[in-house]
Amino acid sequence: MKPFSSYRILGDSVHVSGQLPMNSKGEVDNTLSVYEQVIAELRQIEAVATELSVGKNQIIKTNVFITDLEKLSEVNNAYLDFFPEIRPARSAFGVTSLVGNVAVEIDAIIDLKKVKEES
Repeated sequence: MKPFSSYRILGDSVHVSGQLPMNSKGEVDNTLSVYEQVIAELRQIEAVATELSVGKNQIIKTNVFITDLEKLSEVNNAYLDFFPEIRPARSAFGVTSLVGNVAVEIDAIIDLKKVKEES
């Protein structure tokens, strides 16, 4: 049993706990590149959005925690590939270490209402 919720709904928003890259056995996979870790974590956040009947365009804010800020370009490339059109607002933080000895952890806020398209 985890000592926290995977996500919590507050009004029209969902706060998603930090995601780690997981393998098919449900174990943390720290063997992936930074790019692959980011894509895996964003897919997990997207799965929460899908479970709640919205899409990845409703991911409105993310926080990226990364152990090596020199690899931020890999994070940026993953974001550009994962979010080809509408991108969430984002903050990035350099940290000393993360659970499971991964390089990246991402949490998110998802809007349950239709997000207006950027003009």
